[in-house]
Amino acid sequence: MSEEDARKYICEIIVALEFIHKQGFVYNTLKPSNILLTEKGHVKLSDFGFGKMKKIDYSDHRQDISFMTPEVLEGDITEKSCDWNVLGNLMYQMLVGKAPYYAKQDNKRMYHEIMSADLVTPGTVSFEARDLIKKLMRRE
Repeated sequence: MSEEDARKYICEIIVALEFIHKQGFVYNTLKPSNILLTEKGHVKLSDFGFGKMKKIDYSDHRQDISFMTPEVLEGDITEKSCDWNVLGNLMYQMLVGKAPYYAKQDNKRMYHEIMSADLVTPGTVSFEARDLIKKLMRRE
């Protein structure tokens, strides 16, 4: 996706997340399948189900943890930082075409990478976009 297109969608998602946060909620389910587009191409967020966190089963290869944040993986789903971190992950995927931390059918390795690996962003992504992604995906 071009940076111009990604910017449009990311900005609309930011407005939605700010609204949700002002209402006192953490969205915590930001991922492509929960982002809908209206007929005019505007973003709508869906799936406000705040399911209980369960222990991650590393042997279950169907479990997609690529959109989980360090906070969520540690069991804390109450911090707004979760939403901002996964927004950086989503932006990365929009611009690069794959998850920043991905290990095909190896959730344990992906968990480790989400928790501790350095974020590597290709040089094809502008400095400004790389900087924003890095700031959104901070682990602290």
